[in-house]
Amino acid sequence: MAGIGFVLRKLYRKDNLSGLLGACMHSVFASTGPWIFTVLALAIIGLISNHLVENSILMDFRSILIYNFSFSLVLSGPIFMICTRYLADSIHRRDVSTAIGMLFGGLSLLLLVSFCVASAFYFLYANLTPFVAVCAVINFVLVSSVWFFSIFVSALKNYKIITNAFFIGMLVAVLAITQLAGIYGVAGMLNGFSIGLCVIIGILAANIFAEYPYKPVKPLAFIPYFTKYPKVALSGLIYNMAIWSDKWIMWFAPEATKLEIGLRVYSDYDSAMFMAYLTTVPVMAIFLFNTETHFFERYLKFYRNIEQKVSLSEIQKSHRDIILSIFRNAGYLLVTQIVITSICILMAPKIIGLLNWNYMQVGILRYGLAGALFQVLTLFIIIIMSYFDNWKATLQIQLLFLVTNTALTAASLYSGFEYYGYGYFLSSFITFIVSVVIASVYVSKLPYHTFITRNSSIYIN
Repeated sequence: MAGIGFVLRKLYRKDNLSGLLGACMHSVFASTGPWIFTVLALAIIGLISNHLVENSILMDFRSILIYNFSFSLVLSGPIFMICTRYLADSIHRRDVSTAIGMLFGGLSLLLLVSFCVASAFYFLYANLTPFVAVCAVINFVLVSSVWFFSIFVSALKNYKIITNAFFIGMLVAVLAITQLAGIYGVAGMLNGFSIGLCVIIGILAANIFAEYPYKPVKPLAFIPYFTKYPKVALSGLIYNMAIWSDKWIMWFAPEATKLEIGLRVYSDYDSAMFMAYLTTVPVMAIFLFNTETHFFERYLKFYRNIEQKVSLSEIQKSHRDIILSIFRNAGYLLVTQIVITSICILMAPKIIGLLNWNYMQVGILRYGLAGALFQVLTLFIIIIMSYFDNWKATLQIQLLFLVTNTALTAASLYSGFEYYGYGYFLSSFITFIVSVVIASVYVSKLPYHTFITRNSSIYIN
C-alpha cells in the first residue's frame, strides 16, 4: 500500500528544487487530500462569502460542513480500515481482480449507513428546512465517499492525477458556491461544495478504474474481514472518535454557540485546532515519500530473510536495520515538527492577527500546536505498529488517546477558559510517551514475536 510513496521518492531524488517541492506538494494531497481540501476551501469561502451572504448563513454552512466532516469520518472508519486491509491483502497475493468489486460493495455499505444516519440527524434533530436537510444529507454522503476513495489513493501510482483531483475539485467548489450562495443561501453553498466533491470523486474513480481494469465481481468478499479482523475495524472507529472527542466536548463550552438550526459549534476552538493540524502537513508529506518507504524496505528485507531461511546473524542484522531506520527517521520527523511548532507558537499572536481572529484564541492555538506535534508522532507509531500487525497494541494506544482526550478535555472545560486546549495537549503528550514505550518494547523483541507470538503454528496460553 506504500506504492505511491516510492513513486514520489523518485521525484524527490531528482536532486533539484522542483523535484523536492513537487514531491512535497503531491505528498500533501496524497496523504491528507480530503482534509486539506476542506480546510482550504473553508478558508477561501470564508474570505469571499462575506460579500455574498450574511454571517448567519455562513455560520450555518460551516457548522453543517464541520458536522459532516466529523461524523462521516467516524462512521466510515471501520469500513475504511477493513477495506484497506482487504485491498492490501489482495495486493500482497498479487490478485487484485476483486478490487473493483470491493469498491462497489464497500462504497454501497458506507453510503447506506451514511444516508440513514445523516437523514435521521438532519430531518429529526436539526432545525432545517426540508430542502436544506436534503442538501446536507447529500453532502454528508459525498464526504463519506471521498474518505472511502482515499483507500485507493496510497496504492495508485499517478500522483499528478490525485493532486489535480483535489485542486480542481476545490476550485470548482469555490466557484460554484460564489454562484449559488447569493441565490439559494445555505442550500446553495452546500450544493456548491458537493459539486466540488463530485469532481474529486469522478477524477479519482476514473483513475482507479484505469489502474484496476477488472469487472466488479465479489462485491461483498470483504465482509468476512469484520469477524476475521475485528480489531482493525475497531481501530478505525476508536481513533477517529479520539481525534474528535475534544471538539465534541468543547461544543458545549459556555463560550460555544447554539445556532438557530440546532447545531452547537465553538468556532474559536475549532478554527484554532484546524490551524494547529495544518502545521503537521509537512511532516506527513515527508513521512509518505521518505520515512515510510525507507522503513518498508527494511521491513520487507527482514521478513524475506526469514522466508528464505537465512542465518540467524543475517536476521539479527536486518532487525537492527529496522530499529535504526525507525529511530533515525523518527528523530528527523521529531526535529522537523519541533522546529515548525516552536516557530508557530512564538508567532501565534501574529498568526491570529493575520487571520483576523479573536486574540483570545492565542492560548488555544498554542496548546493545539503542541498537542498536534505529539498527535502526529503518535500516528506514525501507530502506522509502524500496524505494519507488524500488532493491532492489540494499536488499539491500546488509540483507546488511551480516546479516554485521556475525553477526560482531560472535560476537566479543562470545567477549569475555565485559560485551560481550553490544555486537555488535548496533555492527552496527546501522554499517549505519545506510552506509544513510544509500547513500540520500543515490541520492536526490540521483533524476532521473538515473529517466530513465537505471531506464529500461528504455536499455541501460547
